[in-house]
Amino acid sequence: QIIDCEGRFVSKFGTKGYGNVQFNYPYGVSINSVNSQVIVADTYNHRIQIFDCQGQFIHKFGTKGYNDVQFNYPFDVAVNASNSQIIVADTYNNRIQIFNCRGQFIRKFGTKGYNDVQFNYPYGISINSVNSQVIVADTYNHRIQIIDCEGRFVSKFGTKGYGNVQFNYPYRFIRKFGTKGYNDVQFNYPFKICMSFINIYNYIVVDTFNHRIQIF
Repeated sequence: QIIDCEGRFVSKFGTKGYGNVQFNYPYGVSINSVNSQVIVADTYNHRIQIFDCQGQFIHKFGTKGYNDVQFNYPFDVAVNASNSQIIVADTYNNRIQIFNCRGQFIRKFGTKGYNDVQFNYPYGISINSVNSQVIVADTYNHRIQIIDCEGRFVSKFGTKGYGNVQFNYPYRFIRKFGTKGYNDVQFNYPFKICMSFINIYNYIVVDTFNHRIQIF
């Protein structure tokens, strides 16, 4: 569903299935700010689908597997605004894959493990638009890893816990706010967060188990 910044319905597209403009538990979505294309991580169909801003199908890529341009439950996707490259969190393959805007393979990095540039089910991914660094929510390692666009390790932070700079299965991090619940500024298993390009003070949170979007 596409909703404006005031929460008003704009449009929707997609049904459950395996064809074009059909989805099977799509967990990740991103916008190409250059051409307004919508890139969807069609997670349980093990593929990426790309649409225009009206929901018209453009193309898709990916099948289930372990080779290049194959995925094993890709849970998140991001777009590098500087070059329109598509970065996919290939979650169950414990790696990151990078493609051009047409879905052609560029590179990949990551294996399963606990060391630098190793992952344990990375569920969330984002791009620093200033330097093109890839920020990965290394979920089952309870940490955030920052990696450059060539796949070289930059830094990491986080351990398992409940304090500041500690995580308990992180999906994506910007800053912390909220508690568990059903009221405003409360959440129930939120799966994704991003920042508005229009207003840098707006945080958009996918409040998954409360079946709603919250904007701050």
